[in-house]
Order: sequence, then C-alpha cells, then structure tokens
Amino acid sequence: MPCDVGFDHKLYYNSATHASPTWVEVAQIGDVSADVLRRLAEVLVRESRWPGNCVGSFDATITFPMLYNPGGTAFDALRTMFFADGTSAEKQFYIADGDSGTNGTQGLRIACVMENFPWKSNLNSPSMIDQVTLRPSYFEESGSRVTPDWYTISA
Repeated sequence: MPCDVGFDHKLYYNSATHASPTWVEVAQIGDVSADVLRRLAEVLVRESRWPGNCVGSFDATITFPMLYNPGGTAFDALRTMFFADGTSAEKQFYIADGDSGTNGTQGLRIACVMENFPWKSNLNSPSMIDQVTLRPSYFEESGSRVTPDWYTISA
C-alpha cells in the first residue's frame, strides 16, 4: 500500500441533502483532527479487583484552523453556520481520504454544530480562525434521524 499523506485528504460540507449530497470543499484550512471516541461503561463488582468495560456511545471532536477569508464560499458558509440557530446551525461534514468525485474515496460523514470559531489576528501572520471546533449534532432529514457513518463514494 502506498504512503497515505494527510495533505491529500479533504474536508467537505454538504450543501444539499444526506440522500443526495453535494460536497463543497473547505480548502483554506490547516491540519484537520477528527478525534473519534468510543465511550465505555465501567463495571465494578466485588468478585474481581479488575474493572470490566461495556461498549457505550460514540463521540467526536473535529478541529482545524481556517484562513480568515470573508467572501470565500466555505468561510462564509461556516461563519453563517456558527451564528445561526436551530437546524441552520448544523451541517453535514465529510472528512475524506481524497476527492469527493473519485470512486472509492472514504471517510467519516457526520452532521455537526460548531462549538468554537475563534478569530486570531497576530501581528506577523495571516489572520486565522484559530481552531474551529465541530461536535456531533442531532440531525434529521425527512423526519428520520441521520447518524454518523463511514461513507465510501461509489460513482
């Protein structure tokens, strides 16, 4: 298997529906971190000094720095998302290992709300949104809950 370099990975948001997505690349960003966590339920009983763990729920935190670029498609969409309420405050994202138009591209598809949108303006560096933080949201489409999944493009 060839070396898989993070530079070739992409972050997208969905500007259409879950059933028929239109992926818009968020290109003016730095390193993307998708910390996916499986929570555990600890079982402590007197029959053993060792705890046992049961599988619990999942959680995720997605972070990335983004160039401050008012007027840019992705910047404006994410800024609008941050300041919105209700369903306008959530978007579906796709953290993919390649281009969304390429058959076989895969990654985490997850609806999120934005928890953090910190604007950093240092004297000697580009103005940045320092560490955008996305968290899973309760997302419905056509009256049905849409949960995160591992999504593979099949054209």
